[in-house]
Order: sequence, then C-alpha cells, then structure tokens
Amino acid sequence: MTDRQLFGVVVRTFGLVFFMFGISATNTIVQTVQLKALYAYDWQKSAWFVVIYFLIALFLLRKADFLVDIFYRPSAPAQVE
Repeated sequence: MTDRQLFGVVVRTFGLVFFMFGISATNTIVQTVQLKALYAYDWQKSAWFVVIYFLIALFLLRKADFLVDIFYRPSAPAQVE
C-alpha cells in the first residue's frame, strides 16, 4: 500500500469517526429529551454539534479523493542545468 492510498484510508476513517460522533450526539439528545419534553430542554444548542459532526463527516467521505490529490500532488521534475 502506497503512502497516497494509506492517506486516503486515514481520511475516510476520520470521516467515519465523525459520522459515529454524530450518531452518538443524536442518541444523547434523544435520551436526554426523551421525546416527551422538547420544550423543557434547550436541545437546539446541542443539535448544532450533531449538524457539525455530520457536515464534517460528509465532507471527509465525499471529498476524500480531492483531499488526497491536494496533499499528494506529483512532485515537479528536477531541473537540469
């Protein structure tokens, strides 16, 4: 496995980790609010964490190839004098 492929795997792994953070944050909000007292708990501020986690995960998973291309550009050939 080349360094370029390994970096792609790492980027996709971080995307999945952020996706799991989003699921965990969603689960925490549902357990805290218990879908009964939405008016009693200020869950909107916590929901921003869910949105941010899912947006980062979406970006990392969808743009992984683009990020690999940015960080692993082919090097310029050496100039001969």
